[in-house]
Amino acid sequence: MNDKWSPREVIHRDYSSHPPAYAPGYKTSVLRSPKNALISLQNSLSEITGPVFSRDDLGPLDNDLILNYAKEGLPIGRADHCARLRARWFWPTDEKHPGGSLAGQCRRPLPT
Repeated sequence: MNDKWSPREVIHRDYSSHPPAYAPGYKTSVLRSPKNALISLQNSLSEITGPVFSRDDLGPLDNDLILNYAKEGLPIGRADHCARLRARWFWPTDEKHPGGSLAGQCRRPLPT
């Protein structure tokens, strides 16, 4: 158990900072407010204690799930997507796309 916090600090909530659940002047609170009194349940040990995370636990690539788990090299998803676009939509004589293609969305020359 963490010595910095007492269970009282973790469990209790400051109800004076929240508006009342039932306010007759506010029409949506009439339907959304609880009809019965609240029931207080005891917290289990897992709700009071738990792992403590800090900035030291994060690595330089933890914000990028693709590069974080890559074995080697760069991800290939974008290149595969462009190849599929070229295979399906690249017709030089297409009336809808004269002189161009949807494969140009990849912003790089495609191998021929």
